Amino acid sequence: MVGIISNKISLYFQNQLSLDEEDREVIEYGSFVVIGGCFKIIMLITLGLLFGVLKYALIISTTFALFRTFSGGVHANTYKGCMILTMSLFIGLSIIVRLFENNINYRMFILFIVLTIVYSVYSIFRFVPKDTPNRIISDEEEKKKFKKITSYVFILYTFSMFALLYYKIQYTFILAGFIGIFMQMLLLHPIAYRVVNKFDNILKGRISK
Repeated sequence: MVGIISNKISLYFQNQLSLDEEDREVIEYGSFVVIGGCFKIIMLITLGLLFGVLKYALIISTTFALFRTFSGGVHANTYKGCMILTMSLFIGLSIIVRLFENNINYRMFILFIVLTIVYSVYSIFRFVPKDTPNRIISDEEEKKKFKKITSYVFILYTFSMFALLYYKIQYTFILAGFIGIFMQMLLLHPIAYRVVNKFDNILKGRISK
């Protein structure tokens, strides 16, 4: 659906402005990104409200997007696959966070934060940056730049979370933030690429039937 709308928009501008095919493709891609992003936000808000976890879904998704911007990571091959995966993860994890609203185990909470920090440091130095379909990084200096940016963002974000923890802000908000980090760092691992690839193949098989 998003692809069809984007294509029609690009064809409209091509006819109105007498654009060549390359310019039309640029408009189509830009339209796809904007429209697709809007649909995802609408879907996230709708599902978040439906399941009563909007605040956690927004924290997890925003944190995830923040780190994904600089570190890259695995992508589904289709918009439909991306929508299913991201919404399932964001809403599913948000529901899990909500379960701890009134009975969070402080020791397990701290343990999860420590494990997330340790694994994130490992992932940043081992895997960042990962190529995406729209950003292939071959220059070594560029790779170093994105690794540094991701490291700085991680340090600042972690200190911010500890500041919230010090002032005893609702622990589930902090938990949601670290889950967003952990989710993105997991999607940098080669195993995540294999899992998403299998998901894409299963989805493709169902669509073709």
